[in-house]
Amino acid sequence: EAALSKGYTHPLFEIPGLSSRMIRGDMLHILFCKGVCSHLVGSVLKFFIYFDGKGKQSVPPSERLGMIFKEVQSAYREHAAPTRLTNLKLSMVVDVKKPHANWPKLDCKAAESKHFCFAFLSVLGKLVDEKKDEQWHMKVALESLCELIDLFDHSPMFLSQVQFERATSLAKRFFSAYDFLNEWAKVHNQRLFHVVMKFHTMMHMVQNSQFMNPKYLANWRSEDFVGKIALLGHSCSMGTRSTKLSGKILKKYRILLHLHLTRPGFSQDDAALGDP
Repeated sequence: EAALSKGYTHPLFEIPGLSSRMIRGDMLHILFCKGVCSHLVGSVLKFFIYFDGKGKQSVPPSERLGMIFKEVQSAYREHAAPTRLTNLKLSMVVDVKKPHANWPKLDCKAAESKHFCFAFLSVLGKLVDEKKDEQWHMKVALESLCELIDLFDHSPMFLSQVQFERATSLAKRFFSAYDFLNEWAKVHNQRLFHVVMKFHTMMHMVQNSQFMNPKYLANWRSEDFVGKIALLGHSCSMGTRSTKLSGKILKKYRILLHLHLTRPGFSQDDAALGDP
């Protein structure tokens, strides 16, 4: 009814009892894959690697980023992170030729983005000057986001009332800090802390967590499957016309499916759902 009242005319919403509230957001894309985490971390990284503002830096940005990544690698080992960035280049944060032309974001795979946040949090604690409001809010925003992710990761499929209230509180804390940073960037004419649609969908994701933990709705396995098919397609592509490629992929895929169905344990991707 809510969907229809807003002018949505998709036949799905004509089914009695079905509303847009039943549509669940994918945690993987909302937070990690060019999502909220990517925008937050990208902006914080740019702030510290271009610490002298626009123009020539007293220390080259790539050198600053290298020092930060060295500390992140130590944090990876300390926290035994299962997925790690093997390299962090300036081009993964900004356009190297025009670093101030566009909004920064960390461009990497979803699982890499997720575990980078936790490793970077401990490094950020050493970088920030908490007497400066904008730097203190950077730490608060990343800390709140990491605690929210950790809460979902270690909660069952259906959150208790206490867990849901904690999730709501952490989300409010994050949005408050990020809103401060967004306004600070506007006042200082900085292309930092951009707000995109995924911030709005994150609000819905947290609200809907009272019905089901978004961890169990994340699209990790499907995205991993797409990657495997891409790899399979690449293995068939050498010397093959594009019109014949799908036929060669299907032959290999049929063999793969046969092995998967007839060899118990053939697939090594039986990790817990939602745990990359």
